[in-house]
Amino acid sequence: MWCVLEVCEEQRSEEEVLVLAVGYVDRYLSVAPATPKSSLQLLGSACLLIASKLRDATPFTAAKLVDYTDHSVTAKQLTVRQAVFKESFTGGKIPQIEFVPPA
Repeated sequence: MWCVLEVCEEQRSEEEVLVLAVGYVDRYLSVAPATPKSSLQLLGSACLLIASKLRDATPFTAAKLVDYTDHSVTAKQLTVRQAVFKESFTGGKIPQIEFVPPA
């Protein structure tokens, strides 16, 4: 399984993107604890894509994340997972997670 930290470092993402993506994975798993291990890479990729869209000046593309996963997920799967992620929360709103940078 690929490492989200390495992707963020290689793409020179804002620090907030990694923190937000990990927070989203955590929140999703808290409302859908029966998520199979086999779909964690897809979940992590979708959360990274969402976080990047919200916090990066130049967000990731689905195609770039597909490349990072060595094509184990597809752009279509990412699109569907983003919708599932959004709908798993009350009102279909993506939860806000505040990022406090280290002092």
